[in-house]
Amino acid sequence: AEKSIWIDKNLFIDNTKKKYNAFIILTSKGKEIGKAIERKANHVFEVCGSVLTKEERANFYDSLEKISSALIDYVDCSKEK
Repeated sequence: AEKSIWIDKNLFIDNTKKKYNAFIILTSKGKEIGKAIERKANHVFEVCGSVLTKEERANFYDSLEKISSALIDYVDCSKEK
């Protein structure tokens, strides 16, 4: 049977059984909230990110990418045990 999860007044629907990397479908309200969050995040980045040079920002994102990859590898290895 297909499983549906309604979270916080129908912000999104999850029609899969798995919880990790689950596919979600945003409702129109969820899309509106997502856009508002994106606007706020962009504003924070503009204000706080201005203290970094382009090189520092590039190094920062490179470090985040390496950490993200290491975490994914860690999770994948943990699943195999």
